[in-house]
Amino acid sequence: MDQLQTIQIIQELLVIWDKLQQRLLAGLPIASAIPTTSELTGKPILLPAALQAFANTLFPLLDPALRLDAAVSVLSAGFTYGVQRLLNMLSANLVLDGYWGVTTTQTVKAFQAIKGLPQHGWVDEQTYLALISEANRPPAERIKVKVP
Repeated sequence: MDQLQTIQIIQELLVIWDKLQQRLLAGLPIASAIPTTSELTGKPILLPAALQAFANTLFPLLDPALRLDAAVSVLSAGFTYGVQRLLNMLSANLVLDGYWGVTTTQTVKAFQAIKGLPQHGWVDEQTYLALISEANRPPAERIKVKVP
């Protein structure tokens, strides 16, 4: 896999994550939000099948109708933890708990405001790339984001 393919896969995952995160924050089920065709390339993607297999393996005793949402929640906690770590690199001092609560949402909004991004409180592709870019700067040059 070359660098361009890797970037395309990351972009695809960020698009999917953005949709899933919006549904999770709204308290909606996510299973129907997982695309089967790439919005970027128009080609079929294997994420739904892979995620369902992961869900079936992780939660074999859970009602099959609930497995996919449960698996995404587990993955979501890992992503949230990563976002919290990135924000803490910018002096946020968040509790690293993997829980996307009010404090994490407010801190993401504060970061988005500083960077001139839409202030919706979830990490879409623009916000994620801005977080990574900022975290890669020398510590003395990084912006400071405080928990509101």
